[in-house]
Amino acid sequence: MLYPVASLRPLGLGARAYVDALEDAMIGAAARWGVRADARVGGKGPGAWVGERKLGAVGVRISRGVTSHGLAFNACPDLAAFDAIIPCGTDVGPGGDRPVTSLDEELRREWRACSAGGMPGGPLVGVEEVGAAVVRELADRIGWEVEAVEPATVVAEAEAALLEVEEERRVREQTRRGG
Repeated sequence: MLYPVASLRPLGLGARAYVDALEDAMIGAAARWGVRADARVGGKGPGAWVGERKLGAVGVRISRGVTSHGLAFNACPDLAAFDAIIPCGTDVGPGGDRPVTSLDEELRREWRACSAGGMPGGPLVGVEEVGAAVVRELADRIGWEVEAVEPATVVAEAEAALLEVEEERRVREQTRRGG
């Protein structure tokens, strides 16, 4: 999953262009492994599709020009988990006409079609490498620069930002009360 928080106005993007960028990022990431995906084809819901199989979903919230939520790109999940749900309110899943797929599953389809040899065990792709590809593809589309940051740094910066917001709220409240 990728849940960017972005202010769209400085990026010069509207809601539709942002959703297009998310879909295109998934399509671009799939292409890095030779998988041809599409979006916005034949009345399908938002996301990335390989034929009639859903490879990734988009779900965005935009408030005052700032995004939250984002996309879910299926790198190598256990697809059996989708048997119990109908993702994104579409006719996807068991009994539906648009099943869920993953990058790993699509690579396995290609492997079976092109190879007489045995299938390798374990996932053919890793979550980290696929996630990095989706981030890079999105950054290229919306003009962001990407830098590697340790998770602990991100948490510390987020905590500091939350403390700053809380302090500003406290000062506003105190000023409002006349103190």
